Amino acid sequence: MEEVDTQSEEVAFDKFHEISFKGSPMGATILGPVHNVRHITRDDLRAYVRAHYTASGMVLVVVGDVAHDKTVKLAQQLFEGIPTGEVPEPPAANFHGGIYCGDSPKLLDTNPAAIAKADPTVTVALGTLGVSWSDADFFAFQVLNATLGSWDAMLGGRDYLTSRLCRELGARNLAERLHPFVTCYVNTGLFGVTFAARRSCVRSVCELVMREWAHLTTRGGISSAELGAARARAFAGYALGLGNATQQCDDIGRQLLALNRVMPLAEVWLRFHEEKPSDIRRILRERVLATPPVAVAIGCQSGLPTPEELCQWRTLS
Repeated sequence: MEEVDTQSEEVAFDKFHEISFKGSPMGATILGPVHNVRHITRDDLRAYVRAHYTASGMVLVVVGDVAHDKTVKLAQQLFEGIPTGEVPEPPAANFHGGIYCGDSPKLLDTNPAAIAKADPTVTVALGTLGVSWSDADFFAFQVLNATLGSWDAMLGGRDYLTSRLCRELGARNLAERLHPFVTCYVNTGLFGVTFAARRSCVRSVCELVMREWAHLTTRGGISSAELGAARARAFAGYALGLGNATQQCDDIGRQLLALNRVMPLAEVWLRFHEEKPSDIRRILRERVLATPPVAVAIGCQSGLPTPEELCQWRTLS
């Protein structure tokens, strides 16, 4: 937990969840509050395992050169004692918009020169409600994510990027890096970008992102060539994530739990390549831009735009 508190992007993403799902367990960090960790008991752990680690909520995935029948027999011997009770339904995760500027105590720099620095680097998470693993728009959000692209000033090459957003960031020297995200859970999700920029540029980057989302809702906002490249990147990213047996087991297990089936790679390719410009425009209009925005800045006490400004920038003028 102490190590996580020293990583600005992790702190920003945790705070982003906290604001997005205020009052819900989804808003808590994965590790939980320090107070809970320090006071958890053996009985607490046993009760949780009994309630959640049941056969109806588990899958066993084996990848590799194995004998199927032998594996099944071994699994029956090893896991026959696991209770079969129903897994509790996940609590509702009601989404909220909001703004937060602050810092983690572990990130505070006590160096006088750093404190006096007029324009420090700020880490920002900006986004809104996304989709669950099983949502019908899951693949459309993945393609939108690839359309936005990633930017890293250390790598350069802005003139060769297909992302209009990233080319503009590079041309105006607004951000050190920017990465879009689609974070999915069982019954909800989050969508947006994280970026690092000088404090004086934070508002400009936020405005650029919101206006790009709005621009993509227009006819011509995304060309056939741009969409084709985004679909290819999205599928390549998915396929590259299956590079070893552990990753394949994780993907198969997630699909079985979320979809109750395994989706063949050929079907995944088809689902990505079925997405059309109209699908991207629709999810932006009906989901991304119709939901309250959330913005979190770690590394400053002020400087973020107001919710009203964020909503204004995502409206085409």
